[in-house]
Amino acid sequence: MSAQLTDDNARAIAANPAQSVADTASRFLREFSAAAASRGYQLDDDNRQLVDDMSSAVSTAMSLASQASRKSAAILADDTLYPEGRNRLASEATEEARRKVAEAFDVFDTNYTIAEATLYETARPKVDRHSQAAARQDAMMLLDGMLNGEGASTSRVLQRLAGRQDAVGALVASEWLQDYGMARGMSQGVLEASQTLIRQAALEGAADSGDPERVAAARTALALPSLRQAQVSARTFVGLALR
Repeated sequence: MSAQLTDDNARAIAANPAQSVADTASRFLREFSAAAASRGYQLDDDNRQLVDDMSSAVSTAMSLASQASRKSAAILADDTLYPEGRNRLASEATEEARRKVAEAFDVFDTNYTIAEATLYETARPKVDRHSQAAARQDAMMLLDGMLNGEGASTSRVLQRLAGRQDAVGALVASEWLQDYGMARGMSQGVLEASQTLIRQAALEGAADSGDPERVAAARTALALPSLRQAQVSARTFVGLALR
């Protein structure tokens, strides 16, 4: 049964690649929506608007491409027009769609960059002003102790501490780490290479923190790659529909 399904899917993709990638884009949009809104946690208004606009940009791009493809085909099939006129009108419909799609994807890319930053900031635990000095001392003590241990892996130590949902975790997952690293003579390359792991650990910890606002932001941030994949699939669909 599974082999037959695979063969059927392969034939469907070969027969209609545009529809296949459109379905893929829609699936990634659903995955993102389900992950970002899981367990009833709700984003704040600003971040929700960002991700809603991104989802809309993907759907709008595919809709524009579909409409332009149908319009172009209808124009080319209209035998009441001279061939030169048909070709010109069909080309204009396609180019107009490409322009609008490019605008939609520009909005997506801008919002994606903003969302990555704002969701991460919302998800991270906060350190109030009165606790900062004590938090720095605790963080430095733990980092110094762990990193001086035999066979210590800098990236693993940083990842472990970043996942803590306390003041230490907040500092390790912030720009403070760069200052600490420079003061301790840590390799800038190691610090930069650790950023992805630190960010992932911080978001995963926040997603299970129990704080509704932070949970919503973290889960949405962790789901952003699905939204990016939806855009990638939509780009492919547009290219196929408007070729």
